[in-house]
Amino acid sequence: MSGAEGAAGQPDTVEALEWTVRVWQNAPQKRWVVILVALACASLGWAVLQSVLLAALGFFGIMGGTSEYWLPLRYRLDERGASVRCGISVTAVEWAAVKRVSETDIGIRLSPLERTTRLAQFRGVFLRYAGNRDQVLEYVNNLRGEGARLLEPGTDG
Repeated sequence: MSGAEGAAGQPDTVEALEWTVRVWQNAPQKRWVVILVALACASLGWAVLQSVLLAALGFFGIMGGTSEYWLPLRYRLDERGASVRCGISVTAVEWAAVKRVSETDIGIRLSPLERTTRLAQFRGVFLRYAGNRDQVLEYVNNLRGEGARLLEPGTDG
């Protein structure tokens, strides 16, 4: 797909693939746990320090750190790369930077690292499936970087 030319000699454009995943739908009780813990932190901040600012900081710190459980994750694959948006946070990687592609049961990780390290899970983009596994894999296989290694599920490269 990438770099191919159509019959008229013009480069083919690849249509973007977009989908949304709502993590809380698989475990809705986790949202209530997160809210209760955030409220407990806010209450503790108020009770111990008598500070509305620190109480709010505790509440929003917990809610911000767990945003993927209560905000939808919006995924986009296009000619330039892959991205995921959660609220105002955007994580993206360009296809040329992808060095390793590894699949799990729930999604696929596009990593700019050639080897697995302790920090590997924090690098690159993790694409969760939403019943579209084959479509995502086909798109990634067609546009991933030339030097990217595709690892089978469960392998560690």
